[in-house]
Amino acid sequence: MLSRYLLFIFAWVLGVITLQWQATLPAVTWPLATACLALGLHFCLQRFNQNRILQWLVLMLLAFSLGFAWATWRAQIRMAQRIPVDLVGQTLWMSGFIADLPQESRYGPRFIFTPDADPKRAWQFDRIQVNAKGGPFGAGERWRLQLKLKPVHGVVNSAGFDLEAWFLQQNIAAIASMKSAERLAGFSPQAAVLRVRAALRERIEHALQDAPYQGVIIALTIGDQAGIPNGK
Repeated sequence: MLSRYLLFIFAWVLGVITLQWQATLPAVTWPLATACLALGLHFCLQRFNQNRILQWLVLMLLAFSLGFAWATWRAQIRMAQRIPVDLVGQTLWMSGFIADLPQESRYGPRFIFTPDADPKRAWQFDRIQVNAKGGPFGAGERWRLQLKLKPVHGVVNSAGFDLEAWFLQQNIAAIASMKSAERLAGFSPQAAVLRVRAALRERIEHALQDAPYQGVIIALTIGDQAGIPNGK
């Protein structure tokens, strides 16, 4: 019995993986239709045909179709959050909170910003990567930012890091450069754990200061790998 369930799970995962090989994102209708057909065929086989192997082959087709349909549905949700063409280059005011541990780069602070839900806004999304200036910026803090938006993009290089795939995995809908900012009162309750991680990072940085292994200790403690130099 366990082996049968494992086969069902394997077929589901294979359906999810198969979507990754598609050149374009298909409609979710045909895998759902295939799943319905397979389900109906399975019931017919149970009633009129006692061939267990054939029944499980049909169940595997059902699992494969459901896995493919689920992956397609999730991908469509993520792609729908991508910035619309008419907003590229536009400057907008948004209120929200800092949804990760801000990092310092050679261009200034960088962090993930989660805007407040706005039913009046046609484009609904969860996260934007903000290249900021000034500061300081803290995890979980609420801000009102003036942002110039641009789409997520990366260099096509089969041997290098796939930046666009990483942005999609992290559910980052757009990149923005900050023009101005206003600190709002309070912190986001959604970032309670994030604030604890930020406090731990600050204490470790204070205790170890310029120790060469500081970044490794922070990564092992709170999962923030930004302090580890490339190649280590």
